[in-house]
Amino acid sequence: MEKQVFQIVNNQHMFVITHEQGFTTLTTYTNEGSREADRFISEVKLSTTESRMLMLLLSNQGRVVSKDDIMAEVWKNKFVTENSIRQVIFTLRRFFFDQEKPHHLLLNSRGVGYTLLNSQKFSVDNNASGAYSSQMPRALYNHSHSAHDSFIRKVFSRLRSLVNMPHITRLENK
Repeated sequence: MEKQVFQIVNNQHMFVITHEQGFTTLTTYTNEGSREADRFISEVKLSTTESRMLMLLLSNQGRVVSKDDIMAEVWKNKFVTENSIRQVIFTLRRFFFDQEKPHHLLLNSRGVGYTLLNSQKFSVDNNASGAYSSQMPRALYNHSHSAHDSFIRKVFSRLRSLVNMPHITRLENK
């Protein structure tokens, strides 16, 4: 299964989501501080249900995912109520520091479903020789907040070394 890496940025935090073989890790950084060590906040391994929900919302980023689709994709053939969805959304909002209304990342479309905003997907793969490349992609250097360029390069360098991340080939806006 392909490794997937997503980035979600809001005014105060940057979240890096790494998903591989059904396991999802959420790493949180603050946008304040001068050194990378000062910016790291936490790393959380999501439960299977949280992982399925987040990956479904990320794959439909910017679009409303209906509650029926969430129940079918996240819980498969199990009977659950809408309260189960609300509980997982509540947990994800807590991870994203998005508990206060109005919500900025995980939005509720009343009576319909949920939407996730502000995410970018990074495609990752091995290079032709099977070895992982350590070169950073040019798209990463063109980040819209030039003051954060150095920080973002350091974050992805650290992530690559921690999780043996293969070369990031391109940035896709979703």
